[in-house]
Amino acid sequence: MKQFLSRSFVVLLVLLCAGGLAFSAIISSPAATVNLTKNTVITTEELNQAVTQQKAAIQAQGGDPSSVDPLSVLNVLINNELWRQGAARDGVVITDSQVSQYQTSWRAQLEQEQIGRKLSDAEFENLVNTYYGGMDELKQGIREQLLVSGYLSKARPNVLTDVRQPSESEVKSFYRQNKAQFVNPENVKLSHIFIPYATGDGADAKNAENKALAESIVNDINAGKITFEKAVQQYSQDTASKNIGGDIGWLTMDDTSTKQLLGDAFFNTAFDTEVGKISSVVESNSGYHILKVHAHNDFKVLDLDDPINPNTTVTVRQYITEGLIYQNQQTDMNKAINDILADLRKQALIKILYK
Repeated sequence: MKQFLSRSFVVLLVLLCAGGLAFSAIISSPAATVNLTKNTVITTEELNQAVTQQKAAIQAQGGDPSSVDPLSVLNVLINNELWRQGAARDGVVITDSQVSQYQTSWRAQLEQEQIGRKLSDAEFENLVNTYYGGMDELKQGIREQLLVSGYLSKARPNVLTDVRQPSESEVKSFYRQNKAQFVNPENVKLSHIFIPYATGDGADAKNAENKALAESIVNDINAGKITFEKAVQQYSQDTASKNIGGDIGWLTMDDTSTKQLLGDAFFNTAFDTEVGKISSVVESNSGYHILKVHAHNDFKVLDLDDPINPNTTVTVRQYITEGLIYQNQQTDMNKAINDILADLRKQALIKILYK
């Protein structure tokens, strides 16, 4: 399910090197000057840093870092500065509030369409660190993307609205060619009662007491002395799920990040417990759990009209259609960006001093 993973967050190729050239703290020899509305110096230090970043990115993808041409990178930096100056000249301003709103909606879409459950703040931060380098880098990338779309909507408004819709034949063709990607792994829907590990002085004795408590809760539920739902209210210390019956959503067999977070024993117990039953006490990396399984789905290759995961109503057909629309829009946007940059270069005074 990763064909269009990047469609909700793509910094266009012409803006590869996000970062404020005008805010460089150290002045070195100039590599170029750009003047559309103001004179801005691109230093050799900034160029060298961008080249280093580009080489590292290519090497990480298994490419040849020696293929990076500093002059080509310099022209990207020039394009970036022209875009910023052109956007500012024409009244395009990106606020912190817009960046925050986009980040919130992007996270929600990621959770719904890709992850299939809500992420904790710690899980989200770990994902961002892995794929984007950190929250600051994510926000800067979002700001650059919003600047691109904001300036495009002002300079070429039809590009963002007049997008060719894919035909049914194109949707079916994409599905056939990528059918192996459209699968739902084995998954279970869970609720739990959670008692965290104690820490500090006397932790061992407290943890033994907590484990005994959890075992007595299991016995009481199985004996009919208390329902699972009431036990959640009375005993669970997971504040996020306590008021919703202990519901922690769907767990998928291929969710390696959650598996690392919770541990193999938790996963094995979750998938071995019968639907409608509760587990014995199981330990995760953070404490003691009593699990209740509400649904269990086997691995399945999805049809066009199946939801892309159990936590959403978005179908494979809708997902593919949206992705193909996005690809068509990207093609049109890239052409419009190149046209705008060509116009800006004609209007600006650019001096390339790098040799």
